[in-house]
Amino acid sequence: MSEVAEECKKQRHHPEWTNVFTKVHVRWTTHVPQGLSGKDAKMAEFCDGAARRWAEVVKGEEEGCGCEGAKGG
Repeated sequence: MSEVAEECKKQRHHPEWTNVFTKVHVRWTTHVPQGLSGKDAKMAEFCDGAARRWAEVVKGEEEGCGCEGAKGG
């Protein structure tokens, strides 16, 4: 979370996130324009990279965010 927080400062873009014990859920969204933006996608990719660097990728989710079917990001 610290690595992502530092990148958030640099990009001036912040997530809605929760941390419970060993799980972190991150939601990227933009108010203007509504929905997802390129910055949201860039930060999601950064999160995926950080998870790989810290060996925190959940088995079976190596190929994506695991959010198929999620509404609103």
